[in-house]
Amino acid sequence: MDIGLSRSQIVNLIFAIDADGDGAISKEEFEDAFKPVYLSRTATADELKAAGTEGTDEYVARIALARIGRLVLQSDTPIVELFALLDKDQSGALSHSDFGSLLGKLKLDPALEPREIELVLEAVDKNHDGTIDLDEFKSAF
Repeated sequence: MDIGLSRSQIVNLIFAIDADGDGAISKEEFEDAFKPVYLSRTATADELKAAGTEGTDEYVARIALARIGRLVLQSDTPIVELFALLDKDQSGALSHSDFGSLLGKLKLDPALEPREIELVLEAVDKNHDGTIDLDEFKSAF
């Protein structure tokens, strides 16, 4: 059965959804991964308000990450390899500028607003050290 994804895209998708890294996708992990995309496409304004996410920074960041993630998966480049390509100084961490180069290469349409980019960086940089390490990057995508 062909689902329109390559093997590496499927592996990357599973890895991205498996938040706790146990090798299995729980119902909660699945819902967490797809709730922002589902809400952004299908929910009415009242449903978004009821979900408590409308207009929140977390919601904006998750929608932006979902858009970025979709394009990352379509690139067919394994996550670790993509990270290495972006890590120009081979420090093992991406500067926010390095991460910004990913956004430029993906050509999101419509492009992210500056506030969305800021929120994505805050969401991906979990330890707030100003860089994105491989674990943070893999967790985001």
